[in-house]
Amino acid sequence: MREIGVEPRVLADDLFFTATGRKHATLAVEAMQASRAYFQDIGAKVAPRKCLITSTSQQARANLRKHSWGKDDVNIPVVNHFRDLGAHICFDGANAAPTLTKRLENATDAVNRLARLPITKARKAHIIRTNILPAALYGSEVAEGSKKAMQALRASIANAIGPRSVRRSPAMTFESCSGKGKDLDPMVQRLVRKVTLLRRTIAKHEEVGGKVKTILQKYAKRRMAGTCNDGKNHDVKVQPLGPVGMLIQELDTNGAEIDESLNIKQENEVDFNVIVTPWATLLDLTEALAKRSRTKKASQNRKFFF
Repeated sequence: MREIGVEPRVLADDLFFTATGRKHATLAVEAMQASRAYFQDIGAKVAPRKCLITSTSQQARANLRKHSWGKDDVNIPVVNHFRDLGAHICFDGANAAPTLTKRLENATDAVNRLARLPITKARKAHIIRTNILPAALYGSEVAEGSKKAMQALRASIANAIGPRSVRRSPAMTFESCSGKGKDLDPMVQRLVRKVTLLRRTIAKHEEVGGKVKTILQKYAKRRMAGTCNDGKNHDVKVQPLGPVGMLIQELDTNGAEIDESLNIKQENEVDFNVIVTPWATLLDLTEALAKRSRTKKASQNRKFFF
């Protein structure tokens, strides 16, 4: 595979390979044909329906759909998004993530069932924090689920742990009813997961740090909201194309921004760095950032908190 010019990844009986550059589609086709030929030579049976190919280029995807894969008339689907290792990867800029949306919907059903159990709200909060939220947000670092499904999950959690009232503020419900532990707002925890994933990735793969900074520079050059350069704030809405872009977008939603040195900034608050900040402190600072933004939005948009 590496002789062809692609980077392979083998997990059990699955082969995943990536190609980059202007000729990536040609390399991907060559690698696909070579891998299928190899498996046939060793007597393995390839499942064509489980094979797929894609590209970040719309023109390349169109060309791949017209490609003939040989005499046996095998049709290898060309997709715009797919699931990999529990997360969902989207290549056409639509940020489609049905895998994550389904997890959010399943979590909402679980919370609704939990709300009817004859146990204390403190116990319910513990179950949501340790069981339901981790399952709901798995893979949210690299994909965006349905906003409707996310709001439904937030509402169901607020119903389970807080008072029921037409004037109830979800923001203040999460603030006052989360108890002694992580905040139960899934949108708060989604930001925490994005920041901590960036930290872990750079810690485990040092070469990724340079790539992340290059990506941040490119977004800053386009003046994407959530980035800053030379002390200047940017406010242009740019479609995120990957996990780094999604993190920038999430920070902007929470009234914060990140610079090329991985410093996260929020107005009237102390800056903190994703890499050098102690791990436990990083978790607390990121969660506090999101909670301040949530409370600020509630105070601006509502007449009543409870």
